[in-house]
Amino acid sequence: MKFSRSALASVITEVGSPFVLIGALLAVAAARYEAHPWLLASGAIFFIVVVPMVLSWWLAYSRRTTDRYIVRREQRHGFYVASAASFLVGVAFTWFADGSWQLRLIATYALGILLVVAGINLKMKISVHALAAAFTAVCLPVIAGHPGWIAPAVVVALGVPWARVYTQRHSVLEAASGFGLGLLTGSVLCGLLV
Repeated sequence: MKFSRSALASVITEVGSPFVLIGALLAVAAARYEAHPWLLASGAIFFIVVVPMVLSWWLAYSRRTTDRYIVRREQRHGFYVASAASFLVGVAFTWFADGSWQLRLIATYALGILLVVAGINLKMKISVHALAAAFTAVCLPVIAGHPGWIAPAVVVALGVPWARVYTQRHSVLEAASGFGLGLLTGSVLCGLLV
């Protein structure tokens, strides 16, 4: 059975989804830095990943957006506002649950990135998939404390912008802009964590 480029792009889009990648980063951070990792990871992931993901599915299902990744820029505004509110609750959870400074920083930083992306979205669309992929590639080895995570993170990171352009969800400029912002923000976070 032949695996087509379209199928490969679809698989990469799902594996490289911002929801999957940020959830993985939060889980790895909780496992590394927390005394009670599953409590902190589940709370942070619920508000920072699950609620926005369910919201995007509901928006697509109810036909308020064209699809669950909200390809049309003008449809993203409400999603970003609701997601920011959920992220804020997730950040508060990491503080009230007495999370490590590292997990609180990562959660707060994620909220900051979302606000920056929402601001950029007022003028132009960037690929949040590409941003999350580059961000994860830079941060995952540092957060995990294991350089062996570099290879799989880089493979995913390089595949995601290609997949988003190949499936015509983003232009090359939108994918490159998201990827560049992900590299920049990931590098800054890594500098703060070490």
